[in-house]
This record gives sequence, structure tokens and C-alpha cells, in this order.
Amino acid sequence: MDPIVQTDERGIPRYVTFPTGAPMDTLGERAPQAVANAFLEQNAKLLAIAPDTLRSLPLSPSRLPEEELAGLRVDAEDRIMDSIRVGYSQTYFGLPVVGAGVSVTMRDQPRTILAATSTIHHDIKVDKPSPDAIKRLQATMSRSPTGKLSMRDVGLLPPEDGLDEAQRDMQINATRLVIFQFDAVRRQGDQHTHKGNGSQEPSPPTMPLPPLPEGIADGKHYVALEIHFAATTPPWGRLNWRAYVDIASGAVLQLRPLVDHAMGTVFLRDPITKGSGQPSSASNLLLNPLRDSVALQGLTAPVSGSQALTGEFVTVVDAVLPTVPVPATTSPFNFSFDARTNDFAATNTYFQCDRFFRLVRDLGFNVATYFNGTTFPVRADHRGFGGSGTTINARCPGNGTGVGIGTLEFALADLSDTANPMSIAADWRVVLHELGGHGILWDHVSSPNFGFAHSAGDSFAAILNDPATSAPDRFVTFPWVNIGRRHDRTPASGWGWGGANDVGGYNSEQVLCTTLFRVYRSIGGDSSSLQRREFAARTAAYLILRAVSQLTPATNPGNALGFEQQLEVADAGVWNSTSPAETHAGGAYWKVIRWAFEKQGLFKAPGAPSTAEGAPPPVDVYIDDGRHGEYTFQPNHWSCTDIWNRRTPGAGGGAHEEPVIGQTNYAYVRIKNRGSQAATNVVVKGFHCLPGIGLVYPDDWAPMTTPQLSAPNIAANDSTGVIVGPFEWTPSQVGHECIFFSVSTPSDVSNIEGRITGSIPEWRLVPHDNNIAQRNVHPVEPSLTNEDLQQRRFWLRNPFDKNTRITMHAELPAFLRERGWRLTFVSPGGEKFGMQAGALKEIRLGVVAGKPIDRAMLPKAASERTIVVTAEADGIPLGGMSYVLDPEYVNPNRGPIDRRDGDDPHRGSRDMGDILRCLKVDPKDIERAEVRSVLVEITFKKNC
Repeated sequence: MDPIVQTDERGIPRYVTFPTGAPMDTLGERAPQAVANAFLEQNAKLLAIAPDTLRSLPLSPSRLPEEELAGLRVDAEDRIMDSIRVGYSQTYFGLPVVGAGVSVTMRDQPRTILAATSTIHHDIKVDKPSPDAIKRLQATMSRSPTGKLSMRDVGLLPPEDGLDEAQRDMQINATRLVIFQFDAVRRQGDQHTHKGNGSQEPSPPTMPLPPLPEGIADGKHYVALEIHFAATTPPWGRLNWRAYVDIASGAVLQLRPLVDHAMGTVFLRDPITKGSGQPSSASNLLLNPLRDSVALQGLTAPVSGSQALTGEFVTVVDAVLPTVPVPATTSPFNFSFDARTNDFAATNTYFQCDRFFRLVRDLGFNVATYFNGTTFPVRADHRGFGGSGTTINARCPGNGTGVGIGTLEFALADLSDTANPMSIAADWRVVLHELGGHGILWDHVSSPNFGFAHSAGDSFAAILNDPATSAPDRFVTFPWVNIGRRHDRTPASGWGWGGANDVGGYNSEQVLCTTLFRVYRSIGGDSSSLQRREFAARTAAYLILRAVSQLTPATNPGNALGFEQQLEVADAGVWNSTSPAETHAGGAYWKVIRWAFEKQGLFKAPGAPSTAEGAPPPVDVYIDDGRHGEYTFQPNHWSCTDIWNRRTPGAGGGAHEEPVIGQTNYAYVRIKNRGSQAATNVVVKGFHCLPGIGLVYPDDWAPMTTPQLSAPNIAANDSTGVIVGPFEWTPSQVGHECIFFSVSTPSDVSNIEGRITGSIPEWRLVPHDNNIAQRNVHPVEPSLTNEDLQQRRFWLRNPFDKNTRITMHAELPAFLRERGWRLTFVSPGGEKFGMQAGALKEIRLGVVAGKPIDRAMLPKAASERTIVVTAEADGIPLGGMSYVLDPEYVNPNRGPIDRRDGDDPHRGSRDMGDILRCLKVDPKDIERAEVRSVLVEITFKKNC
């Protein structure tokens, strides 16, 4: 497939993806940096990179100005499961340009390029400061051997808070020379405020800045000193800050605290999510029964018989005002306290923060590598925020150099009874916002925020709490203290990408949360199965974590498209989950991700209003499974009627005929196009396999005798489509083998054409790629005899790489249930049994007849006379088989039926009546006869 190139609003290429991977030929065994360097040298035009900027690729950014002007220099190489990311800083004078660079992501084995991202600042010009100016500022920084300076030493005005320099205790943590682009609007950092339900989220901490000198121009680049420092600034207490100071003039170009805020509430699940209806202002009498008894994992061993809340990942500390001691217990080490107490706050602080890091580990990431700038155990203060701490808030500051998590701080969830405090650390949603939002960003982009939105923290909170929610409104993001944030926002109401409310901060976070929640819903979050919803939630969390792990400070996305592209790349890798121990093929969900952002207004057609949804890909061929090429959740992915079979050549107007075993049949498929451009060079492939559930591609699927056909061009926006066929094939199994089709064009390839890495079960493959469709729909006679159903046996595959518990389900149409009919499973194990990893098992059906039925009773709509058989593995639906009661059906594999006696349930035995009478067996006692072998002995001159 051709590479997909995405540009910014000025037409500059920013993202290049290779859905099937771009092999690097002879470079496959070379070091990742060498492969990435070669890729950039060979493909510089794809990202509009000037060739002369590639001369210094192997070098690291310099600490002092050099003579070289624009360049790219390597600054990072990270391994993320089965992929490798090589990051480059854009440089000028050899110094890194803040927020600018290139990253190349490749699959490790085989070593192929998956994507490249560019945040390069084009056509920049920088005035080189004099050596004296550099020496002067460096001398100021090194003047104090302890690193202590006054605010004025770095160009800041001391806040009017009554503190002297000793009390403020300003401490320099790190400095470096950089190229910084001045943005007048963000001189004080990002002001992420949001009003909702009468609440005002507090602005980030600030300090007064002196006026800028003349000559500082908005958008211009400057050689600046990046300074990380700590200072005490009431009412926020001691915080870490980052400043950029112009070398030539000493002007402060930007100042921001390395912290950000959120509002919300917790327990194991907060009381509203649990369905109790109890608000955060409720009393101990009402809240205590909602507490969950859990094991506090990872605690270090007791010291002198005293157990502290310190463990592998987290230590609870009293680091920030107000002074509230951390509880410790002795044997039997039971941290059980009333809900409205500081000790309950401390216990929740440990459990919830530790819970997040264990989630990251369970999803397959190495915690120490993922958070490689963070010192463990992470410090967390259960009553922080300075002063009295009487506020509803929480925060996840950065460490002293802004490359990892600092000290987490939690305040209150309710101010109605501060004598009996209810901690915000008790709300898992809030902790997810802090650590899943800001915590994961510090180590990768040296900021608590994306460039286009506050964070993805709300997305973690919404998605991971949805599978088992009993909240009255699943779309309220923080239901325990509802501050108005939701994740069902629509472009039509101004909440789309590029809409009136896409202004950054918390508003754009709601747009992002709505988008990612749509991804979750599509891949299983809207399933009726709790286990499928939980799998979808874990999958979505994994994709977000992996996407963030691919970022660098230079490639922190400044728009939604940047993060959408990172999610697509994240999906390409193999997912090796640690707990449960499972391996899942990569490449299944990238089209769902793209669609979710499209529905939220990204990828708009030129000239479309800001309230419009986005446009499909320019070419988007599909086989219609009832969703018209889109990706709303599809609980039944095996009933595509735009696939059909004929027993003689000719499409037959789309009417399906039961295949005849042992002879050539002819399959057809209808192909459509959602895109705004015509689809050309279209190729369709056909497959068949045993009638079955839980099938795995490619293991269980065989190409048809006609493996592929070229299709006519398909017009833009063609919802009528073209018919492709005949595909000759010869079924071998009675019971209707399953049929599977895939369509590709150079601009829109099917996921089976190289995107999928490894074997993948049908329930993950088929519903998440509109280029693919499957038909397991089989007609049956209305009489529903056991003889007929026995011919409808099918095979069940356990597609997991572990042993599972299988549960079979049979759903009969209403008119049969009302007459007392039941479907049974007569194969060994019945409807519940265990299966080993990858095992295949034959499933046989039986029927318990109810009141008689005849053809006149059959509903007209096929959906109202369809029997659906499904299977679950450990609660996750694997797929199904559908059997449509057809009044005109004649089994072609048995021949015409003599209907003179009506729908006699014993008529199947009549075909062998003469033989059975010779055996002196009454045919009426025979329900079914099956030929296993034939022995013929002929004796003449006697009857029979």
C-alpha cells in the first residue's frame, strides 16, 4: 500500500504512515538508528525535510552554539514491546529547538518502518547571541555553588506574598541552552480553565513577569536558557517551575509551573459508579458500607513490627502543608478506617496510585522503562495543596527537571464537613486523570499536557470505569462531583475538532475523551458482555499508553491529528499483555481509530463548517455488513448478506443458494465505496472454511478455487456498489461452510494484506475492517427436525493462547419460544465445557419440539425467524452461526423431499425404509440414519 501522508493547515507534511510496513531491504539487520537515518535520507521529501539538515543525524544536540544552522540530531531511542522509536531534535547552531523534531517508528522483527512524524519548524532564522551574553548568563547560573538564586537573578519579579528570599528558597535544578519560539499568548504557560455546573477549576499557579523589552516579536525564535527551578510560592506551596530566558536581552519568554490540576472524586469505584447514589457529602454512616476490602499489594516489609504505606511503586508522605501524619499499623496490619478520615485518604492514596502502576505493568509495559525519568517509589501526599488544604483538587507535578513525576498531592472531594474530611484520593477516576493524564506525559514530553488538549486523563477515567458502571448516566466523566465534563460531545454542538469549543485545555480534553470513548465503544464497549467491555477498556488503555510512549518533547502533538496518527502506529504493534498473559496480533483497530476521529470532526472536507463531521478517507472501499462502511459496534459480524452463493454461474440478483458439497459452487460479493474519489485497481479475495465459530485467520481459512478477481472501478460515494464474481469453490462439509471476502485497492488495503501481524481471531478481525466481511448464515427447513439439525453441525475453535471455559448460547426467534421450542447442544460437554488453547471441537445441535408449527406461522422478516447460536470463551463472545427458517428451502445435499404427508418429522427415515424393513426395524422408531460404511451382499430368488 502507498504511504499515507497527512499535512497541516499550511500543506506541510507532518505524518507519514505505512499501514503494511515499509521494508528497508538490506538494512534490516542494522542498528535501529542506522535504519532510521537511512529512512530519512531516502525519504526526506515525504516529510519536506531539507537534505542539508540531515548531515548531523548521528550527532547529539550541542550544549553550546556551533556554526551549523538548521539540522536534525538524534536524541532518543526507545523500545516499546515489539517496536522501536528513534527520535531526533531539530537543531539550530547545534542547539535543540524546543518542541521540534522528527521521530521514526519501526517494527523490530522484521525491521520495517511503520511511521514517521515531523514537528519541524520550517524557515526559521535565529540571531546568534554574543559570546559575552552567553558567558554573562552562565556566570549568573553558576554564581552560587548551592544553586540558590534570587527571583530577580533570572528576570522574575518576586510575588507579593510576604516571603523573603530565604523563605522562598529558590533552587536551580538544571539549565541548558535551547532555541525557543516566543508565543505571546502562552508566555504564562497554558491556562486550562473550565466552567461547569457552577464550578470553576482553578487556574494554574503563576508568578508576575516584568514587561518585555522592545524587539521581542511574537513567533520569532531566540537562543534561550531553559531553567528548571524550585521555589515556595503561596498559596501553592513549593513547586517546580520551568522558565525560558532570552540570552541577548535577559527577558523571560515563558514561565510555567510543572504542575496541573483536576477535580473529581473515589473507593474501589466511586459510590455513584457503584450505583449507590451517595454523593461525596454523605456521612460515614452512608459511605462506610460502600468501602471495599482489598489487599494492599507491594508493601515493603514491616520495620520493628510497624507497617508503613510504602511499597514498590508508591510511598505515602506528608510532604506539603497541611501537616497530616501518615498512618502506620501493627499486626494484623489492617488499614481500615472510616471513609471521612485522613487515614482513609492515606490508604486510598497508596492503593489507587499503586493500582495505576500495576495496570501499566499488567498491560505489558515495563514500569521502570516507561517512567524512565521518575524515581520510584513515587511520593504521594494524601493531604496536600499547601495552607489548610481545604480545596477540592488533586495534582501531579513534575520532578525538578520536568522529565518525570514529582510528588502527587490530593486534597478533598467535599467541603461540606471538613472536620470529617472526604479525600479526593478515594476516587479512582481522579487518580486516573492525574497519573493516566499528566503522569504518563511527564516522562515522554516533559509536560503535563498535550499541545492540543489538557491530557488523556479523562479518557482513562471514562473508559476504565465504564464496563461495570451502574451510574445513571454513563457519559458523565466524574459523576461523584459532577463538574460538567462529559464524553458524549458532538461536533454539531460545537464540540468537534476545529469547533467552537476546541480551544485547548479541558474543553479539548472533552472532545478527545468523546473520541477515544467512541473507539472503546466500537471495539466492544457497547457489547452486552461484561468481559468483552472489559477487554475493550483494557485495549483502549493499552493503545493510549503505547501512543504516548512514542512521543518525545519534540513531537508532543500540537493538534488532534498528531495524536490520531500516534494511536494508529500504536495499533500496529503486537500486544503482549502480562496479566492476563496473552498475546494479541497488532493492526486490527487503526481504521476504527481513524473513523472515531472522523466522526468527531477531524478530516473535514474542504469548505465544511466547523460543526460538520469529518470525511471518510479519499478511497474507502467496503463490504456492507449493515453499517454502511462505518464502525459502530457490531455484535453480529458473521451475517453479511452482501456475500452470497449460487450453484450455477450468475449472480442471481443477490439471492443466496445453499452450497452443494463436492461440486463447484459460485460465490459473489458486492463492493461499495465511501470515499470522495473513485476506487481503481480493486482486487477481491475469497476464502472458505469449516462451518465454525472462533475461527482464526489465516489458520482456518483456505482460498477459494478462484482465489482472487479484479473488480471494476468503483465510483466515489457509491452506496450501490459493484458485484464481483463468480468465485469458484468446492465445499466439503454439510452444514454450509463459512465464506469470507476481502477487498483492497492501492489506497485502501485490507488489514490482511500485511497490516495484521500474526494469527488473529475473527471477532477481532472482521468487524474492525470494512474491507472484510463474513457469512455464516444458513437456511434450514421450518420443521426443525433433529435429523436436519444434525446436518448443521459446526466446529468451535478456542482462539486464545490459553485454556478457556466455553459457554454456548442458542437464541430462538420469539414465535418458537412462545410455542415452547428449545435448542440443545448434544455434543460432549453440552453447553459448558473447557477447551485447551487453540483446540478445535465439533458441536452438534438438537431440538426439543414444542407446539406444532407450519409455514403459515413464519414471520415475513428473516430476522424474526432466525436461530442464532453463539459461543463465549471466558465470557468474551467469539462469534456465531445463524440459521434462517426458510419456507421454500430444499436441502440440495439430500435431494427433493416428498411432502405428500406434510412436514412429517420422521420423513428422513423414509429414504431407507426398504432397508430397515429388511432388518425388521419399524422406520417410525428411527429418528435419523447416517451412512458410515456400505457392505453389499446379494442373494437371488428370495424376497429382499
